[in-house]
Amino acid sequence: MAEDLVIALILFIFVFALIVSEQLPRSIAAMLGAMLFISFGLVSVESVVETLGENASALGLIIGMFIIVDITNRAGVFQYLSIRLIKISGGDPNRLLTLFCIAALVMPAVLSNVATMVILAALTLTICRALRLDPAPFLISEAILSNIGGVITLVASVPSIIVGSAAEYSFTYFILNFAPLGLILGFILIQFLRYWFKDTLETTSRLRITLSRRTIEDLDEWTVVEDRGLFKRSITILGLVIFSFVIGKTVGGPLANPGFVAVGGAVLMLVFSGANPESVLKEIDWGSLFFFGSLYAVVRGAEEAGLLVEIANSLVVLSGGNLYFISLLLLWIGGFTSGIVDNIPTAITFAAVIGDLRHQFQTLSPLWWGVLFGTVLGGNFTPIASPAGVLVLGLYDRIVKSQDTKKSFFRNFFIAGALAALYLVLYIFLFV
Repeated sequence: MAEDLVIALILFIFVFALIVSEQLPRSIAAMLGAMLFISFGLVSVESVVETLGENASALGLIIGMFIIVDITNRAGVFQYLSIRLIKISGGDPNRLLTLFCIAALVMPAVLSNVATMVILAALTLTICRALRLDPAPFLISEAILSNIGGVITLVASVPSIIVGSAAEYSFTYFILNFAPLGLILGFILIQFLRYWFKDTLETTSRLRITLSRRTIEDLDEWTVVEDRGLFKRSITILGLVIFSFVIGKTVGGPLANPGFVAVGGAVLMLVFSGANPESVLKEIDWGSLFFFGSLYAVVRGAEEAGLLVEIANSLVVLSGGNLYFISLLLLWIGGFTSGIVDNIPTAITFAAVIGDLRHQFQTLSPLWWGVLFGTVLGGNFTPIASPAGVLVLGLYDRIVKSQDTKKSFFRNFFIAGALAALYLVLYIFLFV
């Protein structure tokens, strides 16, 4: 047993080192890890299949939301709403930053923070080119806020899906218990980012061309909607999915399973949108799904070898058995681990650790709270700590040729994100 524990620890560190180093794509690194855990006899194929079945709701939720977001995006719904926000701002950089930050904070409630960034980043670059504005403050702020928006609903981010599914929280419970603090932190962060980028925005405001306001007035939000019928059908089905999420636990039956609701909504989208299913399915991030599934297998192997029990017991010893102190440990450890590794594998690992504490405490709610906010806030500690940050880095890398500008962008992103994460973690630690 002790030998299995040592092997599991070595393999666990090896897999996470591969993920961090990016020597292999993270999906391949996680698949290799799952294969090694099976090969060393630490977990059986049957146990892996059982684990995937136990987490089918989370995986189904991710697949379903990928499809729903893709078709809704093709219908122009989110582009329409974003252009409306741009017109409301009147082209003022400070007001535009605030509106985009609010959009990045609340849009993940019905999308995911990654889908939100895909839409907002594309629109940000288009508008900044038209108005001759520096896109860096906008992209950095949107990525940071979209991570915070990841706690508003059960489908807002992958860590939310992982924690919500593991804790068996309903959509309504999630909103009532996590959204208020998420929104408070978000609006605190907006003020911080407005102050942080104040000088840059004032400079771009003075350099803004006089035709910019006319350019904004000439924008027509309906130009991004090619098919108004599809636009209306997409909004209707999206509203139906959200409504089903809300009433699911009350009604019971299949609707109580968020994965079923998301996949069901995706099927309705495919049926009534007229979109080419093969084209839509190609847009699903299959690499991420293989990554999640394989990582679940790795964590199951670590659990069966007793590694997660040891971690759980260590947390109990460090805290003296105090539930709320463990929650704070998870907040800080989860945050800093997310900054180094990535907040998704961190969420999967600590969700399993909490599972091993079920028999030691009457309630685990404070622990789920610590893991969720730790991983979500930790996603801002470094630009590579969350999918939203990685997406923005990749996008900026493609549009900018100067290496100095790229380095400056990364440095500004790193400093702003780390300060924001540390500021909010301290705020929770001191006042919540």
